[in-house]
Amino acid sequence: MRIATAVAAVISLCLAELQHPLGHQHPETPADSPFNEAFNQRVEWALEHFHIPGLSISIINNGTTFAKGYGLSNIATSTPVTPNTLFFAGSTTKAHTAAALSLLVDDDNYPHIQWDTPIHTLLPEFALSDPLYTSQITLTDMLSHRSGLPRHDMLMLLNTTTKDIVARLQHLPLTAPIRTKFQYCNLMYITAAHLIETVTGSTLEEFLRMNIWNPLGMNDTGFNLQAALDRNLDVAQGYYYDPDTDTDSDSENGKLHPTNRTYNPAVTGAGNILTSASSYAKWMHALLTRSPPISPAGYTALFSAHTIGSPVTTNPFSSPDLYGLGWVIQNYRGEAIVQHGGAQDGYGALVVMLPQRGFGVAMLGNYMEGMNGAAQVLGFQLVDDLLGVEEQGRFDWVGTIDNQTRQFQLTNETFERLYPDLPDTSELIPAPLDSVSFTGRYTHPAYPTLNISTCPERAPLRKPAKWTGVRLCGSFEDIVPLPDELTFDFFHLTGGYWALVLGLEGMHQATRAEFRVSVGGVVDRIGMEFDGEMMLKGEKIWFDRFNG
Repeated sequence: MRIATAVAAVISLCLAELQHPLGHQHPETPADSPFNEAFNQRVEWALEHFHIPGLSISIINNGTTFAKGYGLSNIATSTPVTPNTLFFAGSTTKAHTAAALSLLVDDDNYPHIQWDTPIHTLLPEFALSDPLYTSQITLTDMLSHRSGLPRHDMLMLLNTTTKDIVARLQHLPLTAPIRTKFQYCNLMYITAAHLIETVTGSTLEEFLRMNIWNPLGMNDTGFNLQAALDRNLDVAQGYYYDPDTDTDSDSENGKLHPTNRTYNPAVTGAGNILTSASSYAKWMHALLTRSPPISPAGYTALFSAHTIGSPVTTNPFSSPDLYGLGWVIQNYRGEAIVQHGGAQDGYGALVVMLPQRGFGVAMLGNYMEGMNGAAQVLGFQLVDDLLGVEEQGRFDWVGTIDNQTRQFQLTNETFERLYPDLPDTSELIPAPLDSVSFTGRYTHPAYPTLNISTCPERAPLRKPAKWTGVRLCGSFEDIVPLPDELTFDFFHLTGGYWALVLGLEGMHQATRAEFRVSVGGVVDRIGMEFDGEMMLKGEKIWFDRFNG
């Protein structure tokens, strides 16, 4: 889970400004730790290569726990990361939400809650845009990303509640029949959180603390940032890396910038967990040994495949990706792998387990995009070490991730892919109206309200090579505080065609946009490609111009 998934990932390639201290060994870590000198050097290299200030790792190997911190929790204070440093762990929260529902399914006090129970029978306010979907979607459908609802992640920007998010679902386009296609959807896990809170009368955080976290000794784990700060716990500062930063400026962190550490209750269930590597070791130990409080039937439901995540096999895995309930299930070198990543503004995480080996590794770090790469590199180095894979036979994670990073970068070729038939600059058709005619407030019943205006003096960091020179800027209303300004740059290309460049945290994504002009010559709508599944179909989210 991440707040601004409309902005594509950009992992930059060089950081000389930040120096990392040596790793900080947990005092209880045995001397035969897998954190040997070779692995320590690999971690230090990954911190620099992926621009991560610090990360924490815990490992379970046949019941023995190892944990270690590397780098800095906070650059400004030079606070080192330890195994007890708290990080937001993003979508690894989903496994906890699914586990919470498994407890309700097992509880005789809730006989009406079963995996095949339709959601609307438990939440009368639950509705999707098609009544057939509303009547049929079950708890399993909700948690296995097969509801037919795509991501629509922009809703998670709203400064609101889980209840309000659920109320907005009925206004969102669906993109697949029920149970026919894997479509990752954070909003369904937000719905799950609202369901748990509605039927139990407790917040999801209270329910998890009482029934899972405290019984497992995960006493530092929670959702609420301020509560952790009030307890004087070490909460890592999140960062983002902006390759466009002027390194001659006064920024003490070079191209790294601190995020606003905020708690948005509206994304509870999909993300928000604040935890440490030490606590995740306890979580993994319970999962690997299938210990209480989750029941045997609960574990079977969580770790069984319910959806085909990808119909093709992707190197280095030897099976298609499958999805359980809050877990990705794969086969790697003949071994069953259960894993899930997490991304939340300023933070990244990964949990990987080999249940048949009794092995698990959890990694938490304080730069989201960098951790997406580093966690794969380091996590599967540990897995390959466990399996005894020769160096020359190992998958090139670094090369693959760096190549993906280059593909995500916004270039002129990106705009050409959006509009491959765009004519030469001299042949572009001017905008039908002057710039001011397009400005105003545009509303959607689910998405945040969009304000479009003429642009300030700020020059765009990314722009197409061919455009008419007409540019508009936009901003959302009523959204949560973000670590950086979320920028909307609309570039008029030709006729009725526009390119929208979204910018946040040093990342940029270009999509297609279109203004509709009424027969009276007045702009009355704007359509934007805000959702990936809809984008593949050439469909847009349409906002109506507010005339009040």
